[in-house]
Amino acid sequence: MPDGESRTAAQQLRAIDDGIARRVETLRAATDYDPGRIALEEFGLACDYWRRSQLAPDDRRSPAAAVRLAVMAIPHLHGHPWPTTELVITAARRFTEMLLRRDGDPGALPQLIKACRDAVDRLATGTPEHTQCARPYAEFLFVCTEYAGLDLLDEPVAAWAWCVRVTAPGDPFLRTAHFTLARYAFRRFQRHGGVDHLDRAIEAARMSRRLGAAHRDDVANGIGDLFLLGRALRLRFDAEQNRDSRRRDEDLDEAIDAFRVVVAGALEDEDREAATIDLCELLLRRFDQSGNSADIDEVIEQYERSRSGRPMLHRSVPDAVMRAMRLKSKHSGDAVDSSLAALASFLRSGGTMNPIQTLRRFGEPYSVVAAERRAHTHPDHELAAEVEAEIARLRAEPGLSERIDLLDDLADALQARMIAVPSDDASDELVAGLEQLVWAIPAADVIHRATHACSLGLALHQRGLRTGSADDQRSALPHLVYGATVAGLETQLRIQAAELAGDATARLEDWVTAAEHFRYAVGLLPRLVPRQLPTPDYFQRLIPMLGLVSKAAAATVRAGDPAAALVLLEQGRGILIGRVVDARDGLTDELRRIAGELAHTPDPHRPGGPSAVDRRRALERAWDEEVARIRAMDGFGDYLMAPSIDDLRPAAAAGPIISIVVSGLGSTALILRASGPVESVPLLRLTPESLQEQVETFFGVLPFAELSAHDIALSAAAQEPLSDVLAWLWDVVASPVLDRVGPVERVWWIATGQLAMLPLHAAARDAHSVLDRVVSSYAPTIKLLAAGRRPAPREPGPSVLVAVPDAPDRPPLPGTVSEATEVMRRFPGTRTLGPASRPQDLLAVIGECGWLHVACHATTRAEYPAASALHVHGGSITASEVMAVGARAGRLAYLSACETALSEGYFADEVIHLGSAFQVAGFRHVIGTLWRVTDGTAAETTRLFYGMVGTDEDRAPFALHHAAQQLRQRYPQLPARWAPYVHVGG
Repeated sequence: MPDGESRTAAQQLRAIDDGIARRVETLRAATDYDPGRIALEEFGLACDYWRRSQLAPDDRRSPAAAVRLAVMAIPHLHGHPWPTTELVITAARRFTEMLLRRDGDPGALPQLIKACRDAVDRLATGTPEHTQCARPYAEFLFVCTEYAGLDLLDEPVAAWAWCVRVTAPGDPFLRTAHFTLARYAFRRFQRHGGVDHLDRAIEAARMSRRLGAAHRDDVANGIGDLFLLGRALRLRFDAEQNRDSRRRDEDLDEAIDAFRVVVAGALEDEDREAATIDLCELLLRRFDQSGNSADIDEVIEQYERSRSGRPMLHRSVPDAVMRAMRLKSKHSGDAVDSSLAALASFLRSGGTMNPIQTLRRFGEPYSVVAAERRAHTHPDHELAAEVEAEIARLRAEPGLSERIDLLDDLADALQARMIAVPSDDASDELVAGLEQLVWAIPAADVIHRATHACSLGLALHQRGLRTGSADDQRSALPHLVYGATVAGLETQLRIQAAELAGDATARLEDWVTAAEHFRYAVGLLPRLVPRQLPTPDYFQRLIPMLGLVSKAAAATVRAGDPAAALVLLEQGRGILIGRVVDARDGLTDELRRIAGELAHTPDPHRPGGPSAVDRRRALERAWDEEVARIRAMDGFGDYLMAPSIDDLRPAAAAGPIISIVVSGLGSTALILRASGPVESVPLLRLTPESLQEQVETFFGVLPFAELSAHDIALSAAAQEPLSDVLAWLWDVVASPVLDRVGPVERVWWIATGQLAMLPLHAAARDAHSVLDRVVSSYAPTIKLLAAGRRPAPREPGPSVLVAVPDAPDRPPLPGTVSEATEVMRRFPGTRTLGPASRPQDLLAVIGECGWLHVACHATTRAEYPAASALHVHGGSITASEVMAVGARAGRLAYLSACETALSEGYFADEVIHLGSAFQVAGFRHVIGTLWRVTDGTAAETTRLFYGMVGTDEDRAPFALHHAAQQLRQRYPQLPARWAPYVHVGG
């Protein structure tokens, strides 16, 4: 330092020291105690010490003295805003510098913080003095927590919220303020809970991200914003797990989006790994909600990407990735998926494992391993031996009763043993283990507790079934009801819990309560149903729900309310096709736009970008918001809601609608008329077991019914079992129902479950038959029947013929030539699609024609009915594709192809087949078949039908009825010829 500057500094120090000495003497000489005047002197003295510390950096005593004086002065500076502001700013900034240099005494911090807070609180909000204090005070608290280790949370949250409020919009510091506020609010929630703190953290992180969007070079801070945002959204999603809230879905989707960007852009492997694990776990949670396997695929994709470029993640192999691979294996139907095999190879690391060890190394619970192996070996003594050893090991662990993780593993092993080698003792131990676990899980851990409560309810219910104990059924109920009502639990598990609660209550013969539980379960079904057209995932998730709707209706009938039972049937059956109809009829332009996008959303996924699942969920939220807006309008409160019985009744104006419920809780027919109460007809001899036997007989005989089509006697002998099934149908179903219906011309049948596979319209014994009593039509649901009765368009569409006698890779159908000749003879102006026509040509025709006759091959996909298809030149069109078409002029579709009206397998209650697809598309009348027919039968039925229908499509049900009567008269002992065709709709 030059001599002149040294002298100047020395002179300044002497001047400051002289001033300090004078102020100290003044304070000592004060005789009257005036706190305000003394505080001003202390304030001046503190400022002198700050100035001295700046001139003499090695002086360690002056800053400490300044802090002590500030602490003493600030509380007494009432009415002096300027010195208060100056002292707060000076104290905060100077002590912040000291702490950063590791020179400050942390012991003085609590007093200084309190003094500063008190001073700030006394300043008028919004004044310049108040605003000036915001940033230095907040930064001071930041350093106190980050560098001095003080355990502060509430103070920094309030201080940084203050900074956010007073910082000018264009100030770059505003982003820092938002981000730091988000950090402290997030920590505040982690330490003490309170969703309001998470709300604040999320909003602040979102704002920080928006403010940083203009600074694209600030990659690290942008990633930090998103990481914090993703973590906060995930915690809020968990914290609100017992709330039915659209916000939970939005939080889940936004968190996934945030972690995707972090994974794609993180600069450090550690950050990328942590974000990948978060992302994979959240994708699996979303899969639990929606069942869309695209989320599983993305989890596996993240793992595959990590293997090639990020060895840290490759070594850790997150549990979420292992679970995804197991789920993909199950959904693909393969024992071991290729990706799963690759991971198994990695885990084995050159060693050998038996199947149990391999699955366990995948992180699979023993109970899952047991369930998967059960189909192959039962009892499974190999697994039981390993599980027994695991049970013994866990029970020997010290502190078992206090260790939830150990209790969890023990309950899992006990469940596996019960599956592998069932016994009364194993059942008792399982119940005891689950009870201990459920009560050990903290009440705040709602999802974990509810999951095991469902398991405990199931174990009690199953023990009650084994022993006949009513007490076990009663004990199961509170656990099942609790699980069913936890909104954040996987929807499928909630439905199963509610259904089991209904089962348990039904065994106690409390039908009113049982009906309530079943009704609750049915009310949850729409959560499993996408608004877009169906995927295989959706149908896989329906398998465990088989029979639920029928049980709900049966219990409601036994509770004395057949009208409510009918409404339940409508609510729980054909949900997906009902939504497709909703998406076409009576929608606003905005809903129609959303519905169109849902039906055609593309599926590619870009790393770091939104997937098709994200786009669909965003569209579904837009749909819900638009519907909520409409329902808020006067007179539209029930817009797109489930219909009431009064809404359904007009559909029966042309004749009774008969819905038949088949259930182990009691089968019944529900008769809806245009007026009067809904009638219930008990069908005491109709049980699921007896129906299964008749269906197996009927469809077991059909493949051999026409092996000798020209030998009537031989064919009659082969078809005798078919006639026996029709006689059983008459005795058990048709006769008691029609006796109650009385003399009417027409009826509509709505059959549930496997009954939909049998020809109710052909039920007959000896001289008694449905064909001689009524004209029969079928309907998938009452709602769809009513939707098909809209007024005909003013300009009728053209008639179109599609005949495919020689589709590629299919056996020839020479009879289609006869059908085509008959149609052209009756309707000379009919347009034909030639051999060069492609599937898209047929789809275009469906959208514009009035009458359509299709004669071709068809296939039915029991495991995925939306993929049932008509096979034409150049390819196929599926039921799903037909449903997506709007048949603007559609009046009559005659589907002369095999099984076009057959509902079968697990998904009969979704009533998706080619016939219902054409009705959903907009055709009022559809003719289809329940089974494969010969060329001769197809041609003969076509000739008789068109000979009577003329040009009036509304005569279609009568024309088909007449054709069946004529064929029965000609072939009385051959029901395979006169019973396969059905009329749908009308």
